[in-house]
Amino acid sequence: GGTFGLVRVHPDEDPARGFQLDIMANFIGQFDLDHGLDNIGWDGLYGIVFSWGIGDGLAVKFGTSHDSSHVGDEYTQNTGIGRVVGYTREEFVLGVSRSFAKKWRAYVEAGRAYHLSNRELMEPWRAQVGMEYESRGNFWGGRMGWYVATDNSFYQESDWHGSTAAQIGFVLPFDDIGRRYRLGVEYYRGRSMIGELFQDNETYVALGTWLDF
Repeated sequence: GGTFGLVRVHPDEDPARGFQLDIMANFIGQFDLDHGLDNIGWDGLYGIVFSWGIGDGLAVKFGTSHDSSHVGDEYTQNTGIGRVVGYTREEFVLGVSRSFAKKWRAYVEAGRAYHLSNRELMEPWRAQVGMEYESRGNFWGGRMGWYVATDNSFYQESDWHGSTAAQIGFVLPFDDIGRRYRLGVEYYRGRSMIGELFQDNETYVALGTWLDF
């Protein structure tokens, strides 16, 4: 999934300033390679985001998002375990991003749920902070660069224990069509990516490809 721009208004002489309205849609799924790719669980996320590029690399965003988590059908049939939490979360999101030194960007984000499906196990607040570095033009005749990024998230319902994701890899920007292709290695350690299993922790290392719109 990803974030897709619907409407953008900005000065002709400064595209980094202005306003944009986006929609966000994501599917996060886990499958069991040892048992015929049985679906263990999946989350469906969607939302709408309004962002404002103020200038000098500073941007803010405000939006709302919905996260509904499910246990896979095959996993339920094989184990007899259904939805553990009944995990559905709807929240308001406020974030601030700052680009600096041309190659760096840092951001911080806070979310406050206005609807929780299980108030006995779930809590309203979460926070997210991260930083990324991208250097263009180092390889392939100046057409390819490299990047490194880290993201840290904290949930009140997980007693604010941090979850950390880190990536390093190559980036191939296509400025004429506004897209970037990335190939990299990702490391993650923290609470499960599937909301129904958020009380469990997981660690993985993965090789991935991404297309940034």
